[in-house]
Amino acid sequence: MGSGEFVYLDSVLMGYFVFGLVLVRMSGFMLSAQFFSSQLISLKAKVGFVIFLAIVCFPTASATFVWPEGKVLNAPDIILLAVEEVAIGLVIGLLSTVIFDGLQLAGQIASQQIGFAMANVVDPLSNLNVSIIGMLWSQIAALVFLLLNLHLYLIWLLDRTFEYISIGTLAFNPFLLACLEGLEDQTQNLFIFGLQVSMPIIVITLLSNVIIGFITRTMPQMNIMVFGMPLRIVLGLLAVTFMTPGLVDVLAGGEMSDIWMTDNVDGVLRNMLEHLAETIYIMTPGVVVNH
Repeated sequence: MGSGEFVYLDSVLMGYFVFGLVLVRMSGFMLSAQFFSSQLISLKAKVGFVIFLAIVCFPTASATFVWPEGKVLNAPDIILLAVEEVAIGLVIGLLSTVIFDGLQLAGQIASQQIGFAMANVVDPLSNLNVSIIGMLWSQIAALVFLLLNLHLYLIWLLDRTFEYISIGTLAFNPFLLACLEGLEDQTQNLFIFGLQVSMPIIVITLLSNVIIGFITRTMPQMNIMVFGMPLRIVLGLLAVTFMTPGLVDVLAGGEMSDIWMTDNVDGVLRNMLEHLAETIYIMTPGVVVNH
C-alpha cells in the first residue's frame, strides 16, 4: 500500500487478489440464486459453498485474467471491480429463478380462481408468503431441477462466466444492455409461462361459474352459496391434480412439452439456463447487442 492511496501487487499477491474477486462474484450469485439464497441454509454452509465455488472457478478466472503492465490500482478502481463482480453474480442468480417465479405467479392466479387466495404459506426457499398451489408447483420444479442435475449445469455456467467475462474487462454500458435484454426476455417468459400453466384452472372455474349461473336462473330458490364455492374448490383441485403430471413433463422435457410449449421440447428449466448462457455471451466485451 503506497502512501494509503495506491495498491501495488506482485506475482504472489496477484493470485489472492483474483481469488478475492472470484469470491465477490460468487457471493453475489449466492444472494439471488434459487436454493442457494434460502434462509434455511445456515450462514456457515453458505460461506463454505461460496469458498468452494471460488476454488472451483479460480483456475478459469486466473487463466483468463490479464493484468496490464504498469497498471496501478487505487481505491476507486478496487471498489469498481468489486461492484462489477457483485453485479454479474446477482444477474446470473436472478435470471436462474425465472421459471420458479413464473410457477408462483401461476399458483397465485390459480388460488384466486379456486378460492384459496387468503390461504398463503411461507416458502422456505424464498422466505416469502406464497399461495398453496404456487408452493406445490415451485417445490415440484425444484425437485425436477435437482433430479436433472441442472444445478451442476448452473455451476458450470458460473465457471464459463470467467471465460467470457474475465475479471476487470466488463464495461457497464454493454453490461446494462445485456441485462436489460435478458431481463426483458425472461420477464416476458415469466408472465407467458405463468398464464399458460394457470390457464386450465381459469377455464375450469369460468365454466363452473357458467354452470352455477344456469342453475341459479333455473332454480332461484336454491342457495348458491351452499354448493357454489365447494364446487369451484373441488373442480379446481381436480384440475390441479390432473395437470401436475403434464407440468412435470413441461419442466423436464417429455411427451407433453410439444403440446404445451412447442419451442421448449427440451424442458423449460433447461431452456431457462440456455437463455442464461446466451445472456452471458452477450455480456462479453466486444459482442454487439442487436435490437
